[in-house]
Amino acid sequence: MASLQKLSIRGIRAFSPDDEEQVIEFCYPLTIIVGMNGCGKTTIIESLKYAVTGSLPPGVKSGSSFVHDPKACGAQTVKANVKLRLTNRAGKTMVVIRSLEVTQKAKSIVFKQLDGVIKTTDAKGQKVSMSHKCGELDKQIPELIGVNKSILEHVVFCHQEDSSWPLQEGAVLKKRFDEIFDSARYAKALDACKKTKKLYAEKVKDLKADVAGFTAHSQAAEGFREEVESAETKLKEYEQQKTDIKVQEARLQKENDEASSILEQSNSLEDDIEKNESEITQMLKLAKSKKEMMDTCFDDSVDVTALNEMLNKFDLEVAEKQETYKTLRNDESKLKLAICSDRDEQQSLTSKLGGLEAIELNHRKTIKMRTQTVAQMVKSFDLPLPRGATDESSLTDKQHEAFYKSLETKRTSMAKDLASLKAKNKSAEDKIQSDIGDLKSKQSNIEHVQKTNDAEVFKSNTELLSIQQKISSITRISKSEVDNAVKDAATFTSERDGLQKSPRLNDIPNEIKTSEDKVHSISSSIDVINENLTEMRRFSDQESAIEILNEQIKKEEENLETEVHELASRYPAFEEDLSSVSADNLKSLEDCASATHNKQQTNKDEEKSAANKIKSKQKEVTEIDALQKHNKKQLQALEKKQSNLTKKNSKIDKILKIAGEIRAEEIDISEEHESTTVPSDDLTKADPQLLLESLNTEKEEGTDFGSLEVNGLMIPKLLRNLMDSRALDDNDELERKCPCCMRSLDNVEVKVFYDTIKELKNPETSPLLPLIRSKANQNTNEDRIKIIDDRIDTINSSMADWNENIRVQAEIKTLKESIATSEEEYELKKSELDSENSKLATLQSDGSDLAEFSVDLHKLRDDATRIDKKKKEVKSKATNLSNLNPNSGGKSVSDLEKELKKHSDDKDKIMKEIQDKNKEMSRINKQLSTASSRATNAEKNAQEKREIYDKFITLEERRKALRESIQAHNDKTQQLKEEEVPVRQQLKKVEADMLRHRDSSNSQEEVANDDCNKFTTNLDSLKKLHNSIDNYNKNNQASNLTSLKKEIIDVGKKIKEGESSLEELQPLIDKAKGVINEQTRHKKNIESNISYRENLDEVEVLKAEVATLKDEYDSIEGADEAREIYTANEAKQTKLSQTLSKIEGKFEMVTAEIKRLKSKLNEKNYKNIDDSSRNAMIAYETTTIAVLDIDRYMTALDKALLKFHGMKIADINKIIRELWTLTYKGEDITNIRIVSGEEGKASSARSYNYRVVMSKGNTEMDMRGRCSAGQRVLASIVIRLALAETFCIACGVMTLDEPTTNLDYENKKGLAIALAQIIAIRASQHNFQIIVITHDEDFVSMLKNELSSQQGNFSMPEKYYFVSRKEGGDGRHYSKIEQIDWDEL
Repeated sequence: MASLQKLSIRGIRAFSPDDEEQVIEFCYPLTIIVGMNGCGKTTIIESLKYAVTGSLPPGVKSGSSFVHDPKACGAQTVKANVKLRLTNRAGKTMVVIRSLEVTQKAKSIVFKQLDGVIKTTDAKGQKVSMSHKCGELDKQIPELIGVNKSILEHVVFCHQEDSSWPLQEGAVLKKRFDEIFDSARYAKALDACKKTKKLYAEKVKDLKADVAGFTAHSQAAEGFREEVESAETKLKEYEQQKTDIKVQEARLQKENDEASSILEQSNSLEDDIEKNESEITQMLKLAKSKKEMMDTCFDDSVDVTALNEMLNKFDLEVAEKQETYKTLRNDESKLKLAICSDRDEQQSLTSKLGGLEAIELNHRKTIKMRTQTVAQMVKSFDLPLPRGATDESSLTDKQHEAFYKSLETKRTSMAKDLASLKAKNKSAEDKIQSDIGDLKSKQSNIEHVQKTNDAEVFKSNTELLSIQQKISSITRISKSEVDNAVKDAATFTSERDGLQKSPRLNDIPNEIKTSEDKVHSISSSIDVINENLTEMRRFSDQESAIEILNEQIKKEEENLETEVHELASRYPAFEEDLSSVSADNLKSLEDCASATHNKQQTNKDEEKSAANKIKSKQKEVTEIDALQKHNKKQLQALEKKQSNLTKKNSKIDKILKIAGEIRAEEIDISEEHESTTVPSDDLTKADPQLLLESLNTEKEEGTDFGSLEVNGLMIPKLLRNLMDSRALDDNDELERKCPCCMRSLDNVEVKVFYDTIKELKNPETSPLLPLIRSKANQNTNEDRIKIIDDRIDTINSSMADWNENIRVQAEIKTLKESIATSEEEYELKKSELDSENSKLATLQSDGSDLAEFSVDLHKLRDDATRIDKKKKEVKSKATNLSNLNPNSGGKSVSDLEKELKKHSDDKDKIMKEIQDKNKEMSRINKQLSTASSRATNAEKNAQEKREIYDKFITLEERRKALRESIQAHNDKTQQLKEEEVPVRQQLKKVEADMLRHRDSSNSQEEVANDDCNKFTTNLDSLKKLHNSIDNYNKNNQASNLTSLKKEIIDVGKKIKEGESSLEELQPLIDKAKGVINEQTRHKKNIESNISYRENLDEVEVLKAEVATLKDEYDSIEGADEAREIYTANEAKQTKLSQTLSKIEGKFEMVTAEIKRLKSKLNEKNYKNIDDSSRNAMIAYETTTIAVLDIDRYMTALDKALLKFHGMKIADINKIIRELWTLTYKGEDITNIRIVSGEEGKASSARSYNYRVVMSKGNTEMDMRGRCSAGQRVLASIVIRLALAETFCIACGVMTLDEPTTNLDYENKKGLAIALAQIIAIRASQHNFQIIVITHDEDFVSMLKNELSSQQGNFSMPEKYYFVSRKEGGDGRHYSKIEQIDWDEL
């Protein structure tokens, strides 16, 4: 069951945001909060409501005024919080913390709700703190309390400004009751049911159609399955037929295989014979063709060897001729290059000549245009030519200059004339414009006077019309009617004055004052009797109180001992500390708590030290990690750079390719097959500088390849494929083969071969060296130098990248070493950091255990302190009891109670007399009020009639004056119209003169301006032409043209000389080319003879092979029989194959049909059709049942809601009737109740309207608008109490904020009695709490008296709370909450 325990407030409204929190501990069953108006009492209810529901009070400007104003405390930001400790519906204690913040901006205040916190204990007894968003907290707390949020807002924690909501207008009342009954949720449930029913009903229709469709598909699928079974039977028959045919084919194939082995041998020989015969035919045709194509066919006396020797000698002669031809061609190329260069120069000069000639032509055109322009200007503007000139074409340059200056003077003169003309026209126009202005001003004045006069006429007419309307609307009153009204007023006034002089008006207040004094006297006597009764009861109950306290002390000591043992078992680590603790020894607990506190402090110091070490280690680890990431990033960049440097076709790759080529060349020409420049297979280890030195050396030493001497390195390279010198020197038997034809060589042949090689090596005897020199001169020299130069250029251009790559490799190596070192250091520091973290975790765990142990220990210490306090109280009471001798004046407790009852009855009787006198006073006042009202109305009526009569006379006089004024203004208007006519005519005449003058002056100015512009344009054009001619003369273009023509003539002569030399060289080139062609033709003839002889030899070889094959073919037996068997079997196989094809065709057709049928069965409509049909039927039946169930549920729910609503309203009205009878002391309203009526007829849209009605006798009427302020307040409190008792089953809390507002004494007393009875009845409910906030101390005294007179198992409050404004440390006044003993009230 939920209840409130404690509330703390800081920074809310007038509560200080800086001082200590203001705390209220709620009592059972009653908590009283008293204070003056404006001290902050209602803030407590607002804080409770905000803590539980999150709802802000009404009128707080979105929450900003709920928090203490920043301007009031001189701060920019104010933070506030509300903490509420309560027991939830499960009986667990929890703390709700809500925080707010207000910030003062330049022009506004910003309000913000911070996340809320719920603190509670879990199933293990551990404290848990959970942070929530405000919206989540607003939903969660009402659920934990077990009460609807609307009940909490409008009933339990209802705000003072909103306390009379039960008597507000119907819409507000309906909304509140709907929220309380949670009608919207049930209405939504019914709507959801209706929608679900409709949805399922539609689904039933769809499922019914699906069932019909599935049934049809199921029947079709059954037919498809029968067709598939029939087709599969046919397939089995076709399979058997295919098997039989394949057995026959296998038998025939076996016979064919036996026959084909013989036929293959025979056919192979036939093919070989045919192939060789075909080759013989082809070879003979080829030999015949070669013989026909030869110029000379040598006879058989010249063999192939002799022809080969002739061919070798011929190659040397051809080489010499080709060298001569090459020299001539080089000379020809040089001459052609020289001629080409001269022609390019000639073309360039010719191009320049064309440009200069174009400039000269343009110059002549410019001179001509200048002459034409001068002639045009002389003719157009009638200008004189310069002195000494007969016409425009005879002008010299100086005369042109003088003429141009005279033109400039002419232009200045024309501009001055134009300006003078414009000024003259402007002056005349200004004079006319001035006359127009005067006339317009005069006309304007007349028009203005006329408009003013018309306005006055319109105003007068409007007022006259208004007066006429007023006169027609006024009822005419005569003078006699006014006099009669004055007479009636005097009569009623006399009657009122008589009532005011009645003596009872003064007697009744005096009597009431006397009665109130008696009531005060009786109240004092009652207070004295109550004090005596309390004192006597206290003395009489001392012994029982001491006995009860001793029992409580014993029980609490036992509980404390048990809790100490439980604490020792829960915290084994502190069992030694708890060993010295005793439940009856407070000091032992205090010593243990002090020791624990010291341990906590030590643990915190160690934690702080460990945290500092971790921070230091973490910094080191972070620095190492950052350095490592930086190095890795740098390494990636360098590796990427190295990859770009060494990628394919990069400069480094080109150096590596050159190194590989040089290494291959040096290995090729080296006897040891080694390279000195690039000694390693790893080309990246090559030295580019060494490569450059090697290439430069080769270029310097081998510039003339024609004079290259064949040394010991070159010969092995040229003859490497002919001999292995190592094998020959060692006389190795295994290697004695000719490297060309692989024929075995004996020792003599080996020695001859080796001697021949040595002879070839000797420069003096070798026939090979001249050929090498010749080819080197022809082909190698220039190509080799070009290759070497290209390699040198490539290496030089790539040297920077090569060096950069070396540097990058070194940096990569250094970075990798650094990364490895830093990784080791990182792991070391990381392990140290982990060790420190583990140590800190241990310390934190110990600290947490210490903190929890300390909290539990402090609780035990508090319990022990409370026990010790009770012991002292027992001792004190025992001492007082022994010394006490009560002095009661000889009266017993029953006598005092009877006397108290007598005084109370007397007081009630006097209060009744006061009430009767108040009613009599009210009746006299009502009569006086009625008389005063009639006198006032009569005086008002007389005054109104007099005012109407006076107003009518005034309006008549004003109408007459207005008519006279309108006539005068009309006369003046006619006079103004007559004055305006001559002015308007004169103005039209002057404006016409103005237009004529403007047209004339514009025409003159346009003519002068056109002449001036035309003259200026011609002058500018003439200036441009003149400047162009001057530039031509200054640049001396004529002499440049003459010089260029001379250069072109000289270059032409040079070209002719080169062409003559080329013509002389051409016969020599043709002759050398003819000799080479003749030698080539002769060489080709020798090669053709050699090829012809070789073809004839091959033909003889092939003829011998054919004869051998024919003999082998004749030796084969049974070839004809095998051919016959093979042919017969082939026919049978063909027939069987045709039969098999037909069967396979049928098989495929049936298979396709089966596949089609199965595919049909696998379609969406037929796949798993039986399951689908069954499932559809089940779904149809179940959905139909579901529709019926939903309909039943809706009906049941609607009836239950109707019954629930009626029962609740009946319960509420029953409680209201009891409370109203108990509280309301008036006689006019016998009862009030809540009436609820249905708005909608449909069950899904059922809704209720509500109203509060009161019973007066047998008549019921709406209470709203017909009750007094006090009745409204009392009715609202009674309704809220009834609602709380009905709906707050899980939470017995109720707050009343200023419940006595507008209540008289009797009703206040009735409310006190009702509250006292409610408390007495519900005190047995351990979570029942009423919180009353009031400024009325009399009401609190009444409540106290009534509670003391009630019989029940409840205790009176020991204290009440007093709220006041007190000065804080900053000199400002804040709300403070104080506890005051109940007896001091």
